[in-house]
Amino acid sequence: MSAHTSFQIGGPADAWVRIQDVDELAELVFLCNESKTPYLVVGGGNNLLVRDGGIEGLVLHLEGSLFGGMERVPEGLRLGAGVRLERLVGECMRMGWTGLEFLVAIPGTVGGAVRMNAGTRDISVSERVLEVTVLDPNGAVRVLKRDAIPFGYRRSGLEDAVVLEAVFSAAASSPASVRAAVIGYWEKKHRTQDLVTPSAGSIFKNGPGGLVPSARLIEQSGLKGLAIGQARVSPIHANFIVNEGGARAQDVEELIAAIRDKVRRDHDVELELEVMVVGRFAA
Repeated sequence: MSAHTSFQIGGPADAWVRIQDVDELAELVFLCNESKTPYLVVGGGNNLLVRDGGIEGLVLHLEGSLFGGMERVPEGLRLGAGVRLERLVGECMRMGWTGLEFLVAIPGTVGGAVRMNAGTRDISVSERVLEVTVLDPNGAVRVLKRDAIPFGYRRSGLEDAVVLEAVFSAAASSPASVRAAVIGYWEKKHRTQDLVTPSAGSIFKNGPGGLVPSARLIEQSGLKGLAIGQARVSPIHANFIVNEGGARAQDVEELIAAIRDKVRRDHDVELELEVMVVGRFAA
């Protein structure tokens, strides 16, 4: 799985399955549930730490053309779950669609962004979602309006479903103004985040209610630059753990535990993981 995650970390999956359409996905999900075979849907492999022993069962990757569609609709944009956010932002700049500029430099796909309610400190995907089409655990395709989705801070309540597509609100504007807004977001992120070294983005959710930046707490605890093996707390952004080359998931989990312990002792705050940790420990 190191080849399929932005962390570039992770042992082998039992099987990697490329899904081309909804019927194929529904059939596999049904068979997995019937046989009690574990499965995990992976998009861009961001916000994901796979343990060194790999993943039991099937890893399902949505990559058919149906999952990569992008269509202008009266309300905004209809987007397949497999659409990369960088492609979406690029298309918005080219066509002059405004409202989604904040997604620049957020890695991953539309499906993952909806599922984890991705965003910045100031705005999240939930503020742009109009409806989401999902495959529910029973294998039924359902269209959920925004008000029926229990979005919260870095969560959607869709953890048991598979996001197939979403409609985002986006207004017409000029390509030049959209490009200028995207550049503004990009320059800020480039100054404050490590966008080069392999990572899974933010490791922890922000403090209570998302109001206290975890990066600030970690930095105040003197943990910037702390390393275990080849995993290091980023010197640029303290809420990033970066893989400096050959880091193991065990290194990252030990570093996570050390950060949590120090922040708990220094600030009486229990940091909650934002990154998803999956898989088996190495034998």
